Amino acid sequence: MVRRAFLLFFCFLLAATSGARAAESILSPGLVEILVSMKSPNDALSATQKIDKYIALHPKDGNAYTLRCVVHSVGNPTLKGIASGLVDCKKGVEISPTSEFAHFEFANMLRMLQQYPESLVQYSRAIDLGLTNGNIYEDRCKVFRHLGRPTEAIADCKKQMLLTPSSYSARVALGKAELASADYSKAGAEFADAVALEPFKIRAFELQGQTYATLGRYASAEKSLTQAISLHDKNPMTYAMRAMMRAELGKKNRALSDLQKAKTQATAIGAMVFAKNVDNQIKMFGAPHPFGRSKVLVSGPVSILGEQFTSAEINWLMHGLYAGFDRFDQTVEINVHHAKSKQHLRWHLYQANLTDLGVARVTLMLPAGRKKWRNNLAYNGAVLVGLAASGYAGPKWKALYNDMRARDKSLPTTAPDPYLNRRAMANALGRLYEKFAAAKPQSPSATAPRA
Repeated sequence: MVRRAFLLFFCFLLAATSGARAAESILSPGLVEILVSMKSPNDALSATQKIDKYIALHPKDGNAYTLRCVVHSVGNPTLKGIASGLVDCKKGVEISPTSEFAHFEFANMLRMLQQYPESLVQYSRAIDLGLTNGNIYEDRCKVFRHLGRPTEAIADCKKQMLLTPSSYSARVALGKAELASADYSKAGAEFADAVALEPFKIRAFELQGQTYATLGRYASAEKSLTQAISLHDKNPMTYAMRAMMRAELGKKNRALSDLQKAKTQATAIGAMVFAKNVDNQIKMFGAPHPFGRSKVLVSGPVSILGEQFTSAEINWLMHGLYAGFDRFDQTVEINVHHAKSKQHLRWHLYQANLTDLGVARVTLMLPAGRKKWRNNLAYNGAVLVGLAASGYAGPKWKALYNDMRARDKSLPTTAPDPYLNRRAMANALGRLYEKFAAAKPQSPSATAPRA
């Protein structure tokens, strides 16, 4: 996949920029000749040898180092291979600091290595130099999304759509950026457009299904996931997601069949943690009440951070800690900082991709001087905040989270705790759970609040 992407990009770059850029911003005739001679990734070694000879004659052509970096990665498209070629990409921008090509390819390599802040700098430099092709805005959109800056990601993806309105990948990237901003309706529309553009590509159907699930449109989600599976989707999560939807629709036997397939696929690819999680869900189907029926011990409204919540609203939130099939995939990360160590705890349901789904990342930082931290309180509190932030528990919980987040954003940059209000919410919900959830909460009734 990486190899093909690079080769296609080279062809596009040369076609789009030939005769339109300054000489330093495109490959010289000698480098173009080497590139044209590279018919497949198997030619990477011979192409590298030719570039070595070219560099011996033209040591100050930064694009030559950049091209050698990229060709090396084409021949060795592993993270280790890409990292080993990064020296050449760095040298390329140092020797030719005004080369759009050098900055763009350096940014691509950094992005693949998940070095997003550094990648953003290089993409921005290439844009400042005048580069508008090569899907550069789409690529920078992805970097902004990974950096948790969805507004800027959306802006870049929209710029890309103006340049390439029929681009499937740009449409998907825009949809994922909309997800990251929790604008699920717009995200769903983008994925629908992507499906219309490329009806035989799996990823848009997967994302469309996840988005419909987020919106509570289970039948539509089931349909989208079924379309992905019909295209021979090998991702075990697709079957697990469809099982969730079918369980919500009351199709217990079909849901169980999907879970069995998800377990088989996960085992086949060595995803044993995922397979174990799915196996636990399968076992739940054998229980008398697979989703848990005991009640949260709440009588009357409860005040949380100045807001009143009914027992039904609390029950719906708590249900998310146990439900085998929730309306949302959740990922919440907790960073607990100790004086001499840093511990990462991660709770995930079906190992969902945080950035794809736009679920809030909750960071809990231990105040200075604290020697101990009740991990279970931090764990449960962060999960419950994530469930509230995503909209799982209904608009009232989401509004409370949004209020806490807005308060944190309004804190001065010198504030010692940038998560003061969100941590207060996590602690309050963690203590609420410890006080009232003596056992698994009952499945929310049809009258429970929904997003």
